[in-house]
Order: sequence, then C-alpha cells, then structure tokens
Amino acid sequence: MSRKKNDIPVFRYENKNSNKNKEKGKGNIFNDLDNKFKNELYDFEFINSESINNLKIGHIVRYVNLNDELKWGGILVKMLYPNKPTECILRLRNSKGNFWDIKFINFYIFFKYRNSKAENFQKLFLKMIDDI
Repeated sequence: MSRKKNDIPVFRYENKNSNKNKEKGKGNIFNDLDNKFKNELYDFEFINSESINNLKIGHIVRYVNLNDELKWGGILVKMLYPNKPTECILRLRNSKGNFWDIKFINFYIFFKYRNSKAENFQKLFLKMIDDI
C-alpha cells in the first residue's frame, strides 16, 4: 500500500460528507486510510496535486506518511512553491508554537477548515435555540 516517492496522487479522497464518487479503479488506498484513521480524519478533505490550490493559510492539516503512519500536523502558516507539487513545501505550526516544514510529495495531505471562535459560538447558540 506504499507509494513511490516520485508518485503524485491524482485521485480524490472521498470525504464522509461528500456525495461524489471516486474515480473508477482508483482510491483503494483511501479506503484503507479511511478505515484505519476513520475518527482522526473525520471532516478532513484529501488534497492532491490537482487541488493543491484549495489549501489556504489557516487550514488545519493532517498528513499520512508513505508508511501509512498518521501525523497530527498543525495549522498551515505558509506554502512555498504551491504551483509546483513536486517542490511544494508546507510550513505548519502546532498548538505549542513549534514550526516545521513538510514536502507535499512525501505525504498524503488532508485539510479541514479552521473555525473561528465566533463561528463556534454561533453554532453553539443555534444549537441551543434548536433545543428550546
């Protein structure tokens, strides 16, 4: 189930909330990853070389290495060479304030939109209204 270092993933991850079908004949790795990391990757979307521009500063990033080991990741703070997937570097920051770089080509990258405190408060408020 491992991928070669120079392979660029060109298939899409099927998000649990997505109604889109996977491309035929592809995506088996994502069934395996989905089963293995079902809770950890819930609400995360896979990013491939074609959709790398969907990554934005502030998104929460988790990644799986080529040995299928989940790395918790952090918040995306910078992208270097985003138009060159084989050279693209993502700079992440964790909650402890540590920064590190990962090379896009060496990992399966997943992202999730980061909710602000205002958005979280709004969801909580709406939920409380629904309960009344």
